[in-house]
Amino acid sequence: MEEEPLNLKRYNGETDLEHSKELEYAREKIQNASEARFFDSRRYRCCFKTVHAKIGTFVFCTLVFHEIMLGTIYLVNLFYPQFPDCPIYAYMAFVARIVQILCSGTLYLSLYLHDPKYLLPFAVAQPTCGTFADLTTLYVLIDNLSRSKSKLLLFKDEVANLLMLATVYVIIVIALMWLLRRCYRYLKARQAHEAQRRKEKEELAAAKALVAAANGKESYI
Repeated sequence: MEEEPLNLKRYNGETDLEHSKELEYAREKIQNASEARFFDSRRYRCCFKTVHAKIGTFVFCTLVFHEIMLGTIYLVNLFYPQFPDCPIYAYMAFVARIVQILCSGTLYLSLYLHDPKYLLPFAVAQPTCGTFADLTTLYVLIDNLSRSKSKLLLFKDEVANLLMLATVYVIIVIALMWLLRRCYRYLKARQAHEAQRRKEKEELAAAKALVAAANGKESYI
């Protein structure tokens, strides 16, 4: 015997057109369930589309973190013998380094949780506190190398060496900010995709439950 059309099905002896429409929609929902389970991140690649935005951010920021730690160790070794008679800029640089280290922790937390909001502290701290701490460290380093007449310096003039390194540093900071922006957009898009997937899963589960109940089968929920 052929199954009668969905809109003519009877429930408890009565035809329920509204329920039949819901059931028909549920079956269509199951049939047309989205297959896009994984987020396509190819358009968020960086470095000439050779590296994933998250991986590029992790590698670049890990190098920056090593620079932060080396700069901190250098300042401690240089000014610790003078404590507590250190110059005021040394204290300010130490505070800036601590802020950098703490914000680096939020960066790694952001990459681990795929939560873009934890990127913001590092993105703000690096061009502000980080710039002050790094330029202070460069100034002290170049000053000490100039006094010892080190051959590591390209120019004899201390100001020329400082300007050259500062220019390179600014380029690095700009590249870092661009990479963080790329990673932030990737994490935002991934977060939106996951929210949409959760919504689709809930709707699909409800549709399966409705169909199972109509067929007299055990609910999928």
